[in-house]
Amino acid sequence: MVTVVVYNIVKAPMGWAVFCDGVKLGGICGSKEAALEATTVAAAFVLRDGGGVQINVPDSAGSDEIPLRWVEALEPLKVQKRANARAADIARTIKALREADAMSLRAIANGLNERNIPTARGSGQ
Repeated sequence: MVTVVVYNIVKAPMGWAVFCDGVKLGGICGSKEAALEATTVAAAFVLRDGGGVQINVPDSAGSDEIPLRWVEALEPLKVQKRANARAADIARTIKALREADAMSLRAIANGLNERNIPTARGSGQ
């Protein structure tokens, strides 16, 4: 059975507070985004250890709206699967570069760029 840790981000008089299973964590964050980032870091340890995470953020409109990228970052199995697929795709190329005496990270990066292999984020060079 997977243990689920519940995080709540709450608007406080001086900013935003983070609670984990009803216990306040740390101090007050200046923005909802900062509180969510702190929660994401804490949640990463729970996910690493095989637990589940639920994050409750109050609904709002306007500039305090939480970007969807944070929600996506909390899907560890999806991220891990994508990372494993990426590693499998370029493993043979990196092995060939190392066999050709490209030992430093810079040399390997240059070799990947010469072969027009994009970075994991899709940007290049």
